[in-house]
Amino acid sequence: MKVSVRLGADPECVVECGGKPVSAIPLINGSKRKPLVGECGTHFSYDNVLAEFAITPSDSPEEFAVKIEHAKKSLANMLPTGHTIRAVASAVFDASELTSRAAKRFGCDPDYDAWTLSINRPPDPGDTGLRSCGGHIHIGESVGSGFLKDPYGKVDMIKALDSTLGMVLTAVGDRESELPRRNLYGRAGCHRPTSYGCEYRTPSCSWIENETMSLLVGNIATDAARLVAVKTPTAGLEESIVIDIINTCDTYRARDVVSSLIMRDIFSDVSKRLLMEVL
Repeated sequence: MKVSVRLGADPECVVECGGKPVSAIPLINGSKRKPLVGECGTHFSYDNVLAEFAITPSDSPEEFAVKIEHAKKSLANMLPTGHTIRAVASAVFDASELTSRAAKRFGCDPDYDAWTLSINRPPDPGDTGLRSCGGHIHIGESVGSGFLKDPYGKVDMIKALDSTLGMVLTAVGDRESELPRRNLYGRAGCHRPTSYGCEYRTPSCSWIENETMSLLVGNIATDAARLVAVKTPTAGLEESIVIDIINTCDTYRARDVVSSLIMRDIFSDVSKRLLMEVL
């Protein structure tokens, strides 16, 4: 059975200067409502104090990875000399960087938990200065993925992503920066249903660090769609285990799960080859 999906993303990044996180608000000439539109239709904006870009839909993992790399370079080129972007899950900003109204605005539309079918609480870091960087992945209908038209098909897609991609990103993630984000936002099953499919909001932006990881994400998202198409969204994993591993950022258990999925041929040959490079 041939199954494919269209892929998009809108990652948020930390801007640094002199090794310290700084607000992107005065540095990016675009906002959520009025983004700066760059080459290939990529949107650039600030979100809270983070820099964000949103790529146009891609028809293959290869196109997806190329667009992510191009957008990263374009974003870096917009910044003043001495400023860089970092693909980290979370960072703590000095209070001096958080004085604007936009720096205190969290969330917009609500998102949902695919496992409980409930609305998630919006993030609230209080006065800690903590900001978390999402690496949201958009999944759209394509060949063999008509289930994305159905509300329960969208939910199954998120469960499949947790059971595969969520496990991989937990296995390779930096727990020190991932766990503070997870405690604040982006727990297992976090998503929004969309007109074209769904938006997976559990991952941080760490996967955009290099092209190999972006390519891996695109391929595993396709693997997850195949699981939904054959009505095995969790790949036989126990739901409570998937949720607990992701929410606690348990790297060791995630690696064991990924190893078992590899041995059971849950991943495509391309995904398995890329996994060998990053694990």
